[in-house]
Amino acid sequence: AFRNAILAHLPWRDRTLKVLAVHLDRETDRQRQLDLIVPLFLALEGPAILMGDLNTQADDPRLQTLSSSPQV
Repeated sequence: AFRNAILAHLPWRDRTLKVLAVHLDRETDRQRQLDLIVPLFLALEGPAILMGDLNTQADDPRLQTLSSSPQV
């Protein structure tokens, strides 16, 4: 499927805001894509925003790991 991830570095005040915008697959490749996106987002120096269509449920273990990370 035609899915994407875009990482933008935007000037914000005296810092650089990182925005990771994604559109993940809803079936076959979603878990593999989450396995790539979650560590990428967590590795970004803040401030950072992850946004988009993750095509996953709130009870997805990878999403729960992300949301329970201290830096999120």
